Amino acid sequence: MNESHANRGMRLLALIASVGLLCAPAACGTGTSASDSPGQAQGSGGSVSRVTLYASVDQLAEDSDLIIAGQVTDTTTARDIDDSADLTLATVTVLETLKGETPDANEAIVHQTGSREQHTPNTLYTPNTLLSRGDVVLLFLVHSGLGGNLAEQYYITGAGAGMYRMTDAESPLSIDDMDNVSFHRVNTDSGDDLPDVLSVEELRNGIG
Repeated sequence: MNESHANRGMRLLALIASVGLLCAPAACGTGTSASDSPGQAQGSGGSVSRVTLYASVDQLAEDSDLIIAGQVTDTTTARDIDDSADLTLATVTVLETLKGETPDANEAIVHQTGSREQHTPNTLYTPNTLLSRGDVVLLFLVHSGLGGNLAEQYYITGAGAGMYRMTDAESPLSIDDMDNVSFHRVNTDSGDDLPDVLSVEELRNGIG
């Protein structure tokens, strides 16, 4: 190799090294988990970084494997991905399916990073944005991509972007009540350009 080629090679290696230092996982949206949902990357310690911001409900729906309206009947805390990071697992009783099919027609299990006991700003989840027992919700979901029994569970599309909640929910609700429910966007600071309020009827008319 002549001297000019060697110099160019050294400059190329230096450039690659500098980009690698600048592009840390949290900043560049890369993660360590194969289960990353559209719009988010799952990093070490349960941190989540956004790599996609949604400009419309149509885009959010297109990226989602499942869209449901339902009620949270139970929540548990687990550490089934990272021994040091909590996950909240919410059991949602499905009242209406607007896209896709659940393994269990009556329920969907939803993963969220963090818990009420363990949350930090970089998880994108706070106590307010975690699902709670009794919540009546409209959820845009993606398959977890995990192995074994966890493969049948879901993440919220775009971290918290795909989560809408009914305020002042009455319990229990039935599918007949869905036409009269307005769902309010939970994470209004996510950077997505999404409506603050959605209804099941709007999605029925807009999907399929």
